[in-house]
Amino acid sequence: MWYINGDQKSHSAMTANADCLEYSGTSTPKITMGLNNRIAWNGFSLSIMMAYYGGHRMRCLVENDIQKLGNGVILGKYFLDSWTPEKPTTHTGLGEYDASSIGVEPGYGNNAVYDASFLKIRIIVLGYEFPSRIIKPLGINRLALNFQIDNLKAIWTANGLGVDPETLSVRNPSSFIFGLNINL
Repeated sequence: MWYINGDQKSHSAMTANADCLEYSGTSTPKITMGLNNRIAWNGFSLSIMMAYYGGHRMRCLVENDIQKLGNGVILGKYFLDSWTPEKPTTHTGLGEYDASSIGVEPGYGNNAVYDASFLKIRIIVLGYEFPSRIIKPLGINRLALNFQIDNLKAIWTANGLGVDPETLSVRNPSSFIFGLNINL
């Protein structure tokens, strides 16, 4: 239920006046930073590229009517804070307190807005370049091996929901790449 036009309650706020609108922020990051380090020693190298995006907001994990979810669905942890008469919250109720009908407003309410700032390691590359004294007799000028990991889980997210702010749901899977570089 929504309060519209004073204390009038409704399942839809579509008829409410514009005074009920609230600015929630921008979905475009205000701060974008990257850091790339490379350390090399005795033929081994380690490169780490990190990215930080911050100062923006996202809409996610909007609580829908639980009846629409069906059986066997894994519920988000926000349902731990579901509405009851003893604990009135902004989250949809469960079971006997579940809404019988809801409008589209929950997706646009301020309880669905979260800080989207995050810090991720984008790429890690571990490499080894064989010494020329070993590969020159084989007719090879350069021989290097690389192992690269892309798209690791975020180191930190401000939303605290376990939601990837870039995809607004489950993160893209990590990829593992092996490389061999031979110069003859």
